[in-house]
Amino acid sequence: MNNYYVDVEIGVNKELSLEEAHDISEAVHNYVEANFKVLHCHVHINPH
Repeated sequence: MNNYYVDVEIGVNKELSLEEAHDISEAVHNYVEANFKVLHCHVHINPH
């Protein structure tokens, strides 16, 4: 089995709402899982 668990951190604009930041993290999560041999991708959000 070549599936991996991935843990990533992304920086987002601190002026974004929680909903906007969540939407971005969900898009990253979905992209990684759809395009790589990743069983699960956990995305941490860091406001900058």
